[in-house]
Amino acid sequence: MTRLPHGWALARLDQLTTPRGEKADPSTLGELPFLGMDHIEANTANLLGSQPVSELKSAVAVFKAGDLLYGRLRPYLNKVHLAGFDGAASAEFIVFPPQPAIEQRYLQCILRSPEYRKIADQRSTGDRPRVKFENVGDYEIPLPPLPEQQRIVRKLDTLSARSRKARAELE
Repeated sequence: MTRLPHGWALARLDQLTTPRGEKADPSTLGELPFLGMDHIEANTANLLGSQPVSELKSAVAVFKAGDLLYGRLRPYLNKVHLAGFDGAASAEFIVFPPQPAIEQRYLQCILRSPEYRKIADQRSTGDRPRVKFENVGDYEIPLPPLPEQQRIVRKLDTLSARSRKARAELE
């Protein structure tokens, strides 16, 4: 194990966050937007659309603006989205509410990382592979202080923007 920088720690995922377990009957939610697995683009975290929750019949997961949605079905698709609004989601998402010790965007980067994706994929089960939080809760995250998490996220945003610009110019 390599040494962590001063002020950093290793923390297990289940020490940093607990999934929001709130489920609801769609008929009680009015016209909230619903996000299914098809509404999140694989590998990009981009929102592709939504539909009214009133069109659904079975129970849905409830999320709030700022929650992180992690697609547990076929984790290799890497569907991880930071919600910008309140809504309802497929039960195929694990919903992570904000927590004091970890910046949501930093957690999103961790859950989208190749290392985490590999672990989640290895620990998924079934003919339609799904991963349960209980199976990945022991995943260790390098945890810097909050200001450093925020700096890392800003730097990654800058690099991603440069990469998108370069790809657009190449096209």
